[in-house]
Amino acid sequence: MFGSTRTTTSAQRWTPCADHGRSDPVGRVCPAGAMDGETVTPEDPQLSFPFNEQAETGSPVTGGAGTPVAARAPEVKRREQPVRRGAVAPSLVAFAGAWNASSPAAAMDAACADLRRRTRQQSGPYALTPILEELSARRAKARPGSGAHGRLHAHSRGWTVYRREDMSWRRVRFTEAHEIAHILLYETLADDRRALSDLQNRQSHRQIEELCDYGAAELLVPVGDVSDYLTSNPLRTLADYNRLYDTYLVSHVTLLRRVATLLPRTVLTAWQYLQHRRGVNWRIQSSYCRTVDGVYLPPGLSRRHLRPDLVTQALTHGSAYAAEATIEVGDRHYTGKMLAVRPAFRDQGELPILQGRPVRDETADDTVYVLHGDLLTTVLSRPRPYRRARGEHDFDSYLQRLPLAKDL
Repeated sequence: MFGSTRTTTSAQRWTPCADHGRSDPVGRVCPAGAMDGETVTPEDPQLSFPFNEQAETGSPVTGGAGTPVAARAPEVKRREQPVRRGAVAPSLVAFAGAWNASSPAAAMDAACADLRRRTRQQSGPYALTPILEELSARRAKARPGSGAHGRLHAHSRGWTVYRREDMSWRRVRFTEAHEIAHILLYETLADDRRALSDLQNRQSHRQIEELCDYGAAELLVPVGDVSDYLTSNPLRTLADYNRLYDTYLVSHVTLLRRVATLLPRTVLTAWQYLQHRRGVNWRIQSSYCRTVDGVYLPPGLSRRHLRPDLVTQALTHGSAYAAEATIEVGDRHYTGKMLAVRPAFRDQGELPILQGRPVRDETADDTVYVLHGDLLTTVLSRPRPYRRARGEHDFDSYLQRLPLAKDL
C-alpha cells in the first residue's frame, strides 16, 4: 500500500510522459529527459464542469489531463482492453483495493488525506509546495504558446510537473493538484504492471481523468473541511462567499461545485447574458448537481422563471439570498433556498495574503452563479406548456453529460 515511507518511487521505476488534453488523450511516448522545456495540453481540468464547461476540464465536461505513457517499460503490454459500459477501469479497481476502499473515489479521498497528514496541513488554504516535495516532484514552466495547461514527466530523480503560467494562479493550483492525483495513481500501483498498463489504455482515459479531477478538488477543497466551515459560517452574502473563496484559493467553479456536491438536493447554475430566439436575456448557461433527484434546470432558461429574480438583484448588489425561492420549469416548481453571487475583481487591499504576497482574483467574466439548495419539487396538476428551446437537451441526455463527481 502507498505509504509515507518508500525506497523507490514509481517515477524511478517508470518514465511516463503524460499529455493532458483532448487533442491526444493517450499522450505520446517520450524518452527520459526529453521533456525538459517541453510542454503539453490544452484543456483546463477545472473548467471541465459544465461551466464553460470547461468542463473541464471542462466539459460538459471532462477533460483535462491525459493518460501517462510508460516510455521505458517494454515488458508492459500496450494492447488496449475494452472497458465495458458502466464498468470501472481495472486500474481504478486496483487503486481502490490498494487503499482498502469501497470505490476509487473513496481511495482518492484516503490518499489525499494521507498527503495532507504527511505534510502537516490541517486547514485551508492547502499549500502544494510541501506536497510536491513529499512526492519528490518539482515544478517547471511549460513552453509558451504550447496551449497545454499541465504535463507530468517522470525521471530518475522523481517527477516534474509542467504547467503554464499565463492563467489565473488559482487555476494553476488546480492543474498542479490534478497532476499530483496522477502521481498518487502511479505510486500506489507501482508494483502492479497490469494496472500500470491500464493507465495507458485509451478506453480507461475518461474515468482516470475524472478521478484525477476529483482528486484535485479533494486535495485543495476537502469536503469534510467545507462541511465544518459551512456549519459555523453559512453563505448569505457576497462577503460570506469571498471569505470561503479566500480560505481555499481555488477558482469559483471548483469552489462552488464542491459546495453543491456537499449540500443536499442542491443545484449549481451559471447565468450569462445570452442570445436566444426569444431575445437576449440572462439565461442558464450550464448547470450541475451531484444527486439529481429529478431536478432539471435546462440551459437557456431565462431569469423570468425565478421567483424572486435573484439574478437581477445580484447584478445590482453583488449577491442576493432568499430563504424560500422558486424556479419554474414547465409543470415543475422547484422551491428551496437560493444564493446568487456575481464575483467581482476586488481592490488590492481586499485580497488575501499568502506567504507575504496578495493573491489576485480571477478575471471577472460577467457570470452570476446561483446555488439552489434544499430543493423540493412540486408538479402542477394543470401545467403550463413549456417548449424546449433549440439546442436544449432532454432530461436523459442531460444526465448523460453530467460530470462524474461521485464514486466511479
